[in-house]
Amino acid sequence: MGILSRYVIKEILKIQMPIWFALGFLIFLLEWMGRSFAGRGGAWTQFIIYLCKLPSYLQLVFPMSVLFAFLLVFGQLARNREMVAIQSLGYANKRVLYPAVVALLIACVPFYFVMNVLSPAGMKKHFEIIDRDVKGRQSRFLQVRQEKIWYRNQDVLYTIHYFDPLKAELFGVTIYTFDEDFHIAQTIYADRAEWRQGSWLLKKGRIYVTDKRLRMPVIEEFDERRSSLIEDPSQLKRVDWTPETLSQSDLSRAIAQSKALGINTAEWETMYYSRWSFFAVAFIFILLAFPRATRFHRASGVARDGVFVAGVCVLYWLIFNVGLNLGNVGRLPPILAAWLPTALFLVGVHFYTNSLTLRNTSD
Repeated sequence: MGILSRYVIKEILKIQMPIWFALGFLIFLLEWMGRSFAGRGGAWTQFIIYLCKLPSYLQLVFPMSVLFAFLLVFGQLARNREMVAIQSLGYANKRVLYPAVVALLIACVPFYFVMNVLSPAGMKKHFEIIDRDVKGRQSRFLQVRQEKIWYRNQDVLYTIHYFDPLKAELFGVTIYTFDEDFHIAQTIYADRAEWRQGSWLLKKGRIYVTDKRLRMPVIEEFDERRSSLIEDPSQLKRVDWTPETLSQSDLSRAIAQSKALGINTAEWETMYYSRWSFFAVAFIFILLAFPRATRFHRASGVARDGVFVAGVCVLYWLIFNVGLNLGNVGRLPPILAAWLPTALFLVGVHFYTNSLTLRNTSD
């Protein structure tokens, strides 16, 4: 790696990292100040609650920090005539682009750590504090571990793999009934169940009758069967997990397990793929910043670059959220919903950079 490459990498990282942390901390302050007085639990509790979300704020503003840092570094090279000096040594402008990509790859290492480790852990702590200190109840994560497996309704034990309270649906249902000696007399398995007209309608299941008075167990399959052995939806506690608190590998396993139960995982898959697409948009921002910043300007354009960064990020965020919403409701496949906004943004950057090239040529 030559002197030029080391110089460019050093200058980019020296600016990008402080901007990244400053933007994340700014969003933390704005949200904390905006909600601390309206929330319960005291000012210090609210401060800790939103401080736990700081890694998620850093994850959110990473592409913005990349765009701003690259505009500043490339713009400074152009204003100081350093780009002219580079060209006089026989290097094309794009020669500076290669170490810039290396600098971004280096910056992506802490970003991946924040996205995959710190942000999920921080969000989990965020929800735990809200449950314990604000809502005054047991942590939702402890509820999942303790209540996910078994429920009891008088002399009946049943297990539910997943409960959707909005649709009043159960997935992966197993019901055990016992005789007077507490031996299993009957076991009912069902893929899913729906709450209809005051009882549960079990679907696609089978019954094992193992009463001790029978010589051989009796097995019967059914497509639909009504049951009042399970409590009504209002009495069931929700068994759920929060995707924001899971790393990519944990989220992938949770999605696979839920899909095996027949649960709609479109929203969780969209989040999974959207995290990866954030890496791509950071690299696209390099292609956007380079031709704009390397055009020579006599005066400093920090304010102008700031407005440009804000406008670009707001535009991308709007497109990105439209894609996520379409993926969450199932209008688009999750992988397409997460990557289509980035692809469209890349096309827009291509036409924008071409327009700058044509303008420079005409000048």
